[in-house]
Amino acid sequence: MGCYEEYKNLLSKTYNEVIKYLLQKYGSVQDDFFREKSYQRFMNSEIKSINPVKNLRTVEGLYRHHIDEIKTLKISDPQFVKKNNISFESQKKERLVYCDLIEHAILHTLIAKETSLKFGFPGLVSHLLPMMFDWYISEVVPELKWQKHYYNKSYLTPHDAFEILKELHLLIDEIPVNDEKIDALTKMNIGTFKQSEIVIDITCSNNLVEFYERCRKREEERVKRIEKRREQERKEREDFRNKSIEKAKLLHKKSPRIDIVQSIYLLKYTNQSEEYEYNSYEEFESRMKKYTKDKILAELKVYLNSIQE
Repeated sequence: MGCYEEYKNLLSKTYNEVIKYLLQKYGSVQDDFFREKSYQRFMNSEIKSINPVKNLRTVEGLYRHHIDEIKTLKISDPQFVKKNNISFESQKKERLVYCDLIEHAILHTLIAKETSLKFGFPGLVSHLLPMMFDWYISEVVPELKWQKHYYNKSYLTPHDAFEILKELHLLIDEIPVNDEKIDALTKMNIGTFKQSEIVIDITCSNNLVEFYERCRKREEERVKRIEKRREQERKEREDFRNKSIEKAKLLHKKSPRIDIVQSIYLLKYTNQSEEYEYNSYEEFESRMKKYTKDKILAELKVYLNSIQE
C-alpha cells in the first residue's frame, strides 16, 4: 500500500535525488532490460523483434524505470531505439531503478519539469496519470493479475490519490513550454493536456468532494448537449423529409426520370423507412432500370397518398 506523505515528499526532490532514494529503498535492479546479444542482433537487423527480460519483481508491484529517460524518449520501445540508434548502455541494470506506479509518475513528472517537457511527458499523460485516475479516483480495480500487483502496491484512498494527482497536474501546468527543440505535435499535445476537462477539474478543485461535484455538473451539461444535438438533428431530418415530400408532390410524367427515382428512394427506401432494403442509391438506381418512368412515378404517388392518410 502506498504512503501519501512519502509520495508528497518526493515531489520536493530533484530527479537524481529521487533516483538515489529509490535505489536505496528497493535495491539495485537485478538484470538488464534487454539481453545484450539479442539487442545487438536486433539493431543489426538480424532478428525482427526483441522482448524485454522478464521483470522478476512484478509480483511485488514494482516497475523498472530507465534512468536515462531524462535524456531520451521511449528507451523501452525496440523500434524507437533502433531508429535512433540508442546505445545498450541505457538498457543495463545499472541504468534502471525499481518504482511503484505513483513513484513512476513522480519520476516522469520531475523529468518533464527538469527538461521543460522535452522528455518524460508522453508516457506520463498517456499511461501513468490516467491509470492513477482510473484505479484510485474512479476506483476501477484492474482485472489482470499482473496489474493487480501494481494496483495493490501503490494503493491510495481516493482522497490521497486526488491530492497527489493535483500536485502532479499543477506542477506540469506551471512548466513553461519555451524550448524550440520541442516539435509542434508535442506542443499541441501539451496544450491539449493542460486544457483538458479532467485536468481543469482536478487543478481547480480544492478537495475531492468539490472535484466530484464539478464532474457531476460537467456530465449533466454533456448529457444536455447530447440531447439538444439529437433533438436538433431529429428536427432537421423531419424538416428535410417534409420538404422532400412537397417536392415529390410536384413531380409528373414529364419530370426527369432521375428526379423521380431519387425522390422515391429518399422517401421510401432509405433507412428512415421500415422498407429499407438497398445498400446504396447506386444499387437502387441499377435495379430501377428495368421499370418504366411511369411505373416508378405511380409507385411514388401511391406512397405519398399512404403517408397522408
